[in-house]
Amino acid sequence: MHSAPVPQTAPHNPHEAGFMDCDSLASYNDKVCAAWEAIKDTPDEKVFERGLFDRIALVLSNETPALELHEHLSAEEQDYLPIFERLVNVKKVKDELALNRHPDQRAKYQQKGIAQIQLIHSSLQAMHKSYGMHYHLMASSWNPTTTNPTAGWCKEFSSDHVYLSSFSSPNHLLERFNRFATRRDLPDQKSKDTYVRPNDQLRKDFTSALNELVSEHLGKVNPKAIKGRVHIHPKKPHCNLLLQSIEFPNDIKLAVHQTSDSKVTPQMLAAGPAAIMNDKEMMQVWLEDILARRYTVVRVTDQKEDRT
Repeated sequence: MHSAPVPQTAPHNPHEAGFMDCDSLASYNDKVCAAWEAIKDTPDEKVFERGLFDRIALVLSNETPALELHEHLSAEEQDYLPIFERLVNVKKVKDELALNRHPDQRAKYQQKGIAQIQLIHSSLQAMHKSYGMHYHLMASSWNPTTTNPTAGWCKEFSSDHVYLSSFSSPNHLLERFNRFATRRDLPDQKSKDTYVRPNDQLRKDFTSALNELVSEHLGKVNPKAIKGRVHIHPKKPHCNLLLQSIEFPNDIKLAVHQTSDSKVTPQMLAAGPAAIMNDKEMMQVWLEDILARRYTVVRVTDQKEDRT
């Protein structure tokens, strides 16, 4: 077993080392860092390994009397104890362990909490069985780390159907708890807004009419199969030119056709359907042209096909 003798030039007590006699924080840090650097790359450095450090820290945090330390530490741990006390801020370590920040302690603390809750649950069950008293428990008290965004009643740990029925309520846990505590009625839930914005239906009809002009030439072709397009009729500026540039399946080429009495102006085509979605009059003019077949989409025949 390795024995780690403490160098004669390095006193065990921080006061003897002169740490507490420093005139500034900087000089204090310099001395502490120098003491830590002195054991770097030496066998004494093992004192900072996880297992050894944790065991010594846990024993010291329990304020074990010095005469009884040998009963709780192995021979190797006792060899490293002077180095630990000289270089480690034992008070800080005790404070951290008191807050259950040590992994082993945290697990034991959680197990202890669960055991206490189980005792409460057993007591409540006995009260319900013996005296018919109802109870309810919150789900959050059983699983504090739950990812459930809203707290709710824990169905399997409740004996009252009233609380179980409130589990499906849209009200938040605190609102329901306030209802049962104060016996005051909960405020009515706000109904969903059924307001329809002006021109919404007109926009839908206009968009559908434009797309139907194209889809009637494509048959059963899925619009999503067209490269990069869901709305098969262009909505951007110069939609008539964009339509001619689209590569439709089966080498289909389409173009906009307008009769002489069409009311869709070149300015409207240059702006595109998307630009007039808030203009009720222009949408109506364009939609009326589509319905009257003054604005249509036709299939373009290649010159090669014309010659044949």
